[in-house]
Amino acid sequence: RQAQQLIARVRLLPGEAGTRAELSFLQGLVEEFAGRMAPEAVVRSANWSTVPTSRLRGIGMRLDEAQRAYRRALEAVSSHQEARLHLGRVELERKRPADAIRTLANLRVTPCRAVLCGLAWLFTGESHEATGDWGAASTAYAQASTVQALRQSALVALMQVALRRDAPRQAFELTKQFTSGSPLTRVDGPDAWSEYLTGRRADCDAVLVPLREALLP
Repeated sequence: RQAQQLIARVRLLPGEAGTRAELSFLQGLVEEFAGRMAPEAVVRSANWSTVPTSRLRGIGMRLDEAQRAYRRALEAVSSHQEARLHLGRVELERKRPADAIRTLANLRVTPCRAVLCGLAWLFTGESHEATGDWGAASTAYAQASTVQALRQSALVALMQVALRRDAPRQAFELTKQFTSGSPLTRVDGPDAWSEYLTGRRADCDAVLVPLREALLP
């Protein structure tokens, strides 16, 4: 809430498209992250229980606000890749997988090297799963698995598709890649999908470098 209030106080001059895009994008991040927070647990005692009001409506409202903010960012700067990635993710979570596939199209390239590209393929795979297109989902996940920082999440997704397609042997073969000689990631720690869920901007330099150039002599 504090972040939302700070963003709302910023007043921009006409023509500051880059700054406007960043502020809209950050507002979207706040809304998306808040919308994904876990609901409060049920409180129970020996004689009574309190069930909290469903947060589904509130979550949907947050994600809709995030979607509007990401669209504003793209209206200001159409090449804002992170805004496009997050917009696609929110469209998927709002159960519009076809929209997500279209939104993410500009981020999907082959060969795929960048993390944003890998996430776009990962979310595209999930979108195809939502429509029941297992073949397209497997292809998208395979592309995502070529990005080292996403390999473990992509492999798990491929295993899931194999099981849904009644191909347990294929899923079993995929498990061997977790114990192969080549590491799943170059460094220990969460992969890029886990990092995405933290609600942080992936490319901080895109904000900090222009600020340094503008403020420092």
